[in-house]
Amino acid sequence: PDGEEYRYTLTRVIADTFYNYPNQDAWAYRSVQSRDKCNVAFLPGKSKDCLELVGVMICDLSKSTHNSLSVNYVIDFDSDGNAHAHAIGSPEQQRIFPEIVK
Repeated sequence: PDGEEYRYTLTRVIADTFYNYPNQDAWAYRSVQSRDKCNVAFLPGKSKDCLELVGVMICDLSKSTHNSLSVNYVIDFDSDGNAHAHAIGSPEQQRIFPEIVK
């Protein structure tokens, strides 16, 4: 939030000092919420070079569990950037996110 940028000063110094190599795109660090998970921070401008958005999952967190998301539907994008929603179990969902099991 505005006015709270100072909270990330130490993280920024560590990133710039130890992890900002010429051919590096990002760096990963252990999550403070779960020692089993990691966060990834992309260097400025690198995420668009390294990642491609293939779809979005719209989930109901109130029906999700610690180990499983309750996915309501998925969204993909056409060549013009228009979003299209697809039902779980649809051929489009299977193409975008085959790991979702109905």
